[in-house]
Amino acid sequence: MKALLAAAAALTLVSSAAFALEPTTVSVIGVSQVGSGSVSTKQNSTMNFVGISQHGANVKADVQQSGVFNSANVSQRGTTSAAATIGQRGFINSSSLTQRGPSNLAGIGQAGAFNFSNLSQFRR
Repeated sequence: MKALLAAAAALTLVSSAAFALEPTTVSVIGVSQVGSGSVSTKQNSTMNFVGISQHGANVKADVQQSGVFNSANVSQRGTTSAAATIGQRGFINSSSLTQRGPSNLAGIGQAGAFNFSNLSQFRR
């Protein structure tokens, strides 16, 4: 029994040392756009944060995140159309997508242990 406890303690020390050597990286992106156009972001850091605000005739956003913690917030007001895609792969994923306009198209895909999302679409 003592050998088993000693082996478990050694494994814990090795595991924590391995995690300590891995650097933590943070990626933060903020975009504010007026007028038609598209925004595309791809983040591969340990912690990823993105905020996108768009207002125009035809607006489009694409967010792709891979990391331990991913957070995406997209707000769109398309006078003609609004389209957005959020893809998140990580341990904790959180997203919020709000669209206002006559034609809204949205997609949220999350793969991870803890996933949270909020999608709101309004005609006007």
